[in-house]
Amino acid sequence: MKSRMFVWIVCVLVLPATTVGQVTTTAAPPAATTAAPAAATAAAQQNTTSATDICLNATSPAANEVWLTTGSFKRFNSAKYPSTYGSGDGQEWVFCATNPADRIMITCSDFQVGGFFFDCVDDSLTISNANSSNSKYCTTNGPQLVQTTERGTKVTFTASTSNVYKGFTCTAQAVRETNCQSAINRASYEVWLANGTSETFTSPNYPSNYGRGDSKRWVFCAIDPDDRIQISCNEFTVGGFFFDCTDDTLTISNTDSNGKFCLNKGPLLVDTIERGTEVKLSTSSPYGYKGFTCTATALRTPCRDPKNRASNEIWLENDQVEPFTSSGYPASNYGNDDTREWRFCAVDSSDKIEVTCSAFHVGGAFFDCLDDTFTISTLNSTSKFCGITGPSSVTTNERGTSVKLRVYTGEIYDGFSCSAKAIRAEICMNVTNPANNEVWLQTGKSEAFTSQNYPSNYGSGASEKWVFCAVNDTDKISISCSDFEVGGKFIFCLDDFLTISNTNSGQGPYCGTDKPDSVVTTQRGTTVELSVSPSVYYKGFNCTATAVNQ
Repeated sequence: MKSRMFVWIVCVLVLPATTVGQVTTTAAPPAATTAAPAAATAAAQQNTTSATDICLNATSPAANEVWLTTGSFKRFNSAKYPSTYGSGDGQEWVFCATNPADRIMITCSDFQVGGFFFDCVDDSLTISNANSSNSKYCTTNGPQLVQTTERGTKVTFTASTSNVYKGFTCTAQAVRETNCQSAINRASYEVWLANGTSETFTSPNYPSNYGRGDSKRWVFCAIDPDDRIQISCNEFTVGGFFFDCTDDTLTISNTDSNGKFCLNKGPLLVDTIERGTEVKLSTSSPYGYKGFTCTATALRTPCRDPKNRASNEIWLENDQVEPFTSSGYPASNYGNDDTREWRFCAVDSSDKIEVTCSAFHVGGAFFDCLDDTFTISTLNSTSKFCGITGPSSVTTNERGTSVKLRVYTGEIYDGFSCSAKAIRAEICMNVTNPANNEVWLQTGKSEAFTSQNYPSNYGSGASEKWVFCAVNDTDKISISCSDFEVGGKFIFCLDDFLTISNTNSGQGPYCGTDKPDSVVTTQRGTTVELSVSPSVYYKGFNCTATAVNQ
């Protein structure tokens, strides 16, 4: 009895490994896409591809390789689809891009493979050379717009169960590894846009709901290499109501901020940082959602040339101020259709843009912005504002900026009253090209300056800034005040105060009746600034700036 058991165990151990899983080869040069007959399938089961290299030569393809030109695609299904497959219905496909610079993208519109376990414990579909962290798929989570890292891929379907699952229908498409390479040599799926032109695109079935497997991609390119693509959606419902995008998503490539969108907060005035973008709708949820209608627009990069200005740009001379408000302000709240962009540019390339808001209520805020937002581009610090905390003298790090109000709500919030101003990035840079707010002083020369309404009290809007510069680059500026009453003081300044830049540490701010007396700067220039609160008014000051040789 023991010897018979030993013989049986040995027989099991030497069973050939090639009997596990069925493999179908496809006799397909580039033009041929017909699946192999059942006899070839049975033969292929005994002769699984053993070579590790695939897609070596488009002119001499292997019998099981399907070669695809850029933009073309091949549909492939599990056996008997849409009926259930069986335990011997495993298959293998090899897809290759004719252009060695292209890649293969796999998308499944219907997918039910294997059981609902924590991992793919029975049937599965695997994709080689995938750029996704997960290249093995099962249950109803099929591949959606999965792109390979090489020109070819081997897609392997392993079926170990009996007639239980429906299977899948998928497509393999050859796509460009890098989009928008040439306006002349375009991929068939690329949409190229001239400056100022737009293209509308919608989710599948819109305005009816899209379904699981309705993943889709769009590629938009600007004909002018200096232009950028702006994406904006006026209706958007993608994915479920969770705290994050946990099922369906819309993603936008080449953006300088978060490019993933879901729920009811779709992209509004989202700009790319390159001439092109890939927009992807990934649908994995079993529930259908209404989807979206969006536009892609080619727009000029802001503030490129003061002589060749875009129509939506406002160019400002040094010290020039341009007010702007939300729609209806202050008579009415802004509405859910009042998303808008302003572009401000400094004529002088040495200038930057300063944005200041005197009144501000945009969206709700609780640690972060809950809905509507106000954003300012090209900032070194926080660029997103919401709630009642708006920008106060925020200066850009470039000559231009894009200010955007993004609205997701209805007529709830008051809005804002703001201004954009062209200011010199650094004070006292060039005596031959002075900023309009700079006062240049020869050695020993003085300039008097006073607070607003002096010697009467100044008011709540009396905050002001002065800039004094020494013509001689080795001179300094001395500040002295003969009369001074600014704000209250009890150990520290209680409300209003005066500051002097480029002084030794510990000097200032000045408030109460503690006035600056012969305060000498450490550099050739200084900014003297009066900061005023909206509550109590004071007499103010009478001061003098003098260029001194120290």
